[in-house]
Order: sequence, then structure tokens, then C-alpha cells
Amino acid sequence: MSDISNNKSLQTLPYCGCVDHWARLIYGGGKLTADGVYQRRTFRSRTIIMSANGPLAITVPVVAEYGKPYRDIRLNYDTDWATQHLRAIMSAYSSSPFYEYFIDDFERVYNTQHEFLVDFNTKIMSVIAELIDVRIPQDIWQTDNSEHCEEDLRIAIEPKFQHLLRTSEVPYYQVFSDKYGFVPHLSILDLIFNMGRESRVVLRTMAEVSEE
Repeated sequence: MSDISNNKSLQTLPYCGCVDHWARLIYGGGKLTADGVYQRRTFRSRTIIMSANGPLAITVPVVAEYGKPYRDIRLNYDTDWATQHLRAIMSAYSSSPFYEYFIDDFERVYNTQHEFLVDFNTKIMSVIAELIDVRIPQDIWQTDNSEHCEEDLRIAIEPKFQHLLRTSEVPYYQVFSDKYGFVPHLSILDLIFNMGRESRVVLRTMAEVSEE
């Protein structure tokens, strides 16, 4: 199991995180934070998987408190979004090579209610880290400043600024590639269901090539 360095860049805690977030987090010396205010249409509450109909954004509903601190944003269970997200993931990846090995871990997360978005995101990120055999330092989630970080990448939580992560496109096997070709910048869920523990090889290459 590899340790994540935590002294080079600062990123905002996402919902699952895309492959680019994880490449920088693991191999670019990343640290995660849940500071700042909540904003709509960011990767704090959205992740993009690959469905039979193309890329699909799944979004976690929250209590409408926009402009409030991210840490204080509560999940909204007026609709059964957790079951809907889980079913979308199952439908998208049921034929992927590693589906049967990993899906139970995600079922446990989605079948447990969490009060705050930060708690839910922390849990699912921890599960993902374990599945790809990465150890995340216990203090990585709770830092609130960038004083000791070389680069502040918190703004990359917004889709339009994701390019600031400066990762390279590295094609890997995808279930629907025969229909859509390779689709980059998807959720880490796409990578791990298709590539399993080899996900780390893809992520490392994304980070290394970007530094050349």
C-alpha cells in the first residue's frame, strides 16, 4: 500500500473525484480540504460516469444553503437519490471487469445515510483509496490552509478549471469504448471498475507524462 504525500498541492474534497483529481492527489503530492463555501455545479456534489447512453452526471442533492460553508451543507433525502446513484453505477459498470469485486463496498456507502455532504464524500473517497491500495494520512481531510502547500488547486473543483490539474490524457479500457471511443476526465469510478488495482498505473502515467 502506498502513502499519499501531503505537502505539495491543495485540492477541495470532491464527490468521488475524477481521474485527474486522483492523479494529482496520489502522484502530485496532494492534500484535501473541506474549507470554503459551497457552490452549485461543482465536483463537490457531482461526478461523471460513463453509461450506455454516454457520459452521465450524477449529482447529490443538498439542502439549499448555497453560500454557506461547505462543511455545513446537509444532504437532502427527500428523494431516494442514493439508490438512484447506486443503480446508475450498477447499470453503467455491471459488465466491467472488476464490477463484482468492488460493487459491495459502494453499496454499503450508499445504503448508509449521512447528515453532511462532507461526511459522505469523506467516506466514499476513503473507500476508493482502499480499493486502489492507497493509504491517505488521517489529517489530509481536515486542513484549512495552504500555508505549507506549493500550489493551491482548490478552484479545480469547478469543471471549467479542471485543466489546472495539468494531467495528461492516458487511454485505458472502457466498457463502451467500441461505441464512443475513449472518453477522458471521467469519475474515478470509471477507472477502478474497468481497471481494478491497475488504476494506479494509469494515474501514475497521467501525472508523470504531464511533468515531462
